[in-house]
Amino acid sequence: MGFVSSISKFLFIGGVNKIIVHNKQQFMTAWEDRSRPLITVANHRSNIDDPLMWTMLSIREMIRNIDRHRYTLAAHNICFSKQWHTNIFSLGRCVPCVRGAGVYQEGMNFCVDKLNQNGWVHIFPEGRVTESPLRFKWGIGRLIMDSKAAPVVLPIWCTNMQKVWPVHPPYYPRFGHVSSFLNTIFYVFYFNFYETVPQHFRITMVSSRKQSIVEAAEQHFDKNTIILIVNLIILTVLMGLLYMVATSAMAAGGKDEH
Repeated sequence: MGFVSSISKFLFIGGVNKIIVHNKQQFMTAWEDRSRPLITVANHRSNIDDPLMWTMLSIREMIRNIDRHRYTLAAHNICFSKQWHTNIFSLGRCVPCVRGAGVYQEGMNFCVDKLNQNGWVHIFPEGRVTESPLRFKWGIGRLIMDSKAAPVVLPIWCTNMQKVWPVHPPYYPRFGHVSSFLNTIFYVFYFNFYETVPQHFRITMVSSRKQSIVEAAEQHFDKNTIILIVNLIILTVLMGLLYMVATSAMAAGGKDEH
């Protein structure tokens, strides 16, 4: 990650392109907190959003946190199609993801293991580069649900990355553009449903004894159903957050124009 991000900085030096980061300190606080896992979630607008987005980090910051560089899922049929591709992307902490293989494939298991070691996993929940927003895949739900400790989930909204590196041929870097990132942060807590919800709102499945909502659900639903429910909740929250930061970005852009 550090080496490739350092090379990518050449796209933003000498004024050829400009990068603006809002709320970077929130990201740094979450990244440097090694007491809990970190999941970053971003929209995917360019073929090389990762590593371009990490050019916001200085060389010193990357070296200082070298033990907690991110792992990210990458399409196996693109990034791991040849041995030398595999070697390069593996060194960059990319994890092969097989489209259509579900949320319990080896790459997802690996990422869950890293989160359970309080590592950092970055994911593009739309699943591919797209010029307009797509529904999120289930993977983000599984990463959050199967983390033993409540993870920090940090949504990141990127703008204009496709102008720096276009999604359509010819594929070569463009210059004279401004890319910006906005993010906000929220924690995911597993709460005791029995103690938190008032008596008249409790459902029968948890009325017999104290247990968490996740434990109760596991007794009555299969795991895929649980992931679907969790994913729908997370999708609602994340889409709301991404909408807010995108709206803030557009409002800030409108002020700059005036």
